[in-house]
Amino acid sequence: MKKWILIIRHCCLLILALIMLGFGIWDILEIRGTGSKYLALLPVAGSALTFWFFVRFEYPDIRHILRVSRLSKCGVPARAKVISVELTGRYVNEQPQLAYTLEYNHPKTGQRVRGVTREYTTLLDLPAAQTGDMLPILVDPDAPDEIIIDKKRIRPRNPKALLLP
Repeated sequence: MKKWILIIRHCCLLILALIMLGFGIWDILEIRGTGSKYLALLPVAGSALTFWFFVRFEYPDIRHILRVSRLSKCGVPARAKVISVELTGRYVNEQPQLAYTLEYNHPKTGQRVRGVTREYTTLLDLPAAQTGDMLPILVDPDAPDEIIIDKKRIRPRNPKALLLP
């Protein structure tokens, strides 16, 4: 459900940018020397700023959602060694995004590949993957750099620790 809210927000942002661009162009075409063209450029500048914001901050989230849905259907399972885990500084619903650098053997070709994937995690799962751990991943069979962590196959380190006394 969260991903649909995110996609709706992205679509609304793009529609707002297109409306602002349309009003700016309409104002420029309607003012034929009778008014200030600089005032007509304000909606165009606002539209450009909105497009920049979308491409810089929102588009990577949309690509991630599409990649996760595609790889969960057609991805090939594999195991990867964690080389490094870093905080990216981005948060969604107070959940941090981590950048995992993983090394794995490609399921089709067998060649050693090093890839980076960004995943959002809860604060409870933050120390779950450490350097040197093995994680289950899903790999795109056609593009070896396209990977996601297969969260369905991750097991907790100590299952008894999850039980309440």
